[in-house]
Amino acid sequence: MRNAFVMHPPHVRFYAGCPLLSSTGHRLGSLCIVDTAPRRLGADKLRMLSGFADLAVRQLEKRVALRRQLTSNRKRAPCLVGVGLGLSLCLRSADACG
Repeated sequence: MRNAFVMHPPHVRFYAGCPLLSSTGHRLGSLCIVDTAPRRLGADKLRMLSGFADLAVRQLEKRVALRRQLTSNRKRAPCLVGVGLGLSLCLRSADACG
């Protein structure tokens, strides 16, 4: 198979990837590293790549859980607003928060 990234710039000569699998078994994508120089990865480096993939999945799942929590909180208490991944309390009257 001819790949444009190999045949043309950036002339990739190394690729290693690890699947990103959710805790429920869904395939989310992959974490990969590429280089323009040929390389070999030993078992220790492959374990590190796998560890980084696990870390990425945990962070994605935390973000999903936080968004669900924010959505749930907005329905119950209009005084809570999501700001990025944090929470900020609205400056409203006390009766707005119940």
